[in-house]
Amino acid sequence: MQKIFGVALTAIFMIDPATRVDSRPQKADPATGRVDYPKFEYAIDVAPPKYPLRARFYRWEGSGVFLLYVRPDGTVSAVGVLESTGHKELDIAGASAFIKWRFHPGHFLRVRVPLRFIL
Repeated sequence: MQKIFGVALTAIFMIDPATRVDSRPQKADPATGRVDYPKFEYAIDVAPPKYPLRARFYRWEGSGVFLLYVRPDGTVSAVGVLESTGHKELDIAGASAFIKWRFHPGHFLRVRVPLRFIL
């Protein structure tokens, strides 16, 4: 698990069973919380969600599950919220980051990503 920016992505489940998750830890800034951030071999660009400033101010935390719909070219066409984090701003932060993710073309149709915001 990587730890960055106050968001935790604890696991990732893919349509393709050949996907591997690399869970090596990285250092986190304790002032901004943490992120557990998955990496896997078919990802090109997997930027972490940012912990919204307002959410950090009010010390909002939460866990949720998002579903990424991947185009044949590897870009994400849409992000659905399967389970909310409990705060709309945290859901928006997660979806805003996930829509920018990129995968190698032709490997996935959908990617399910658990997300946890922790201070």
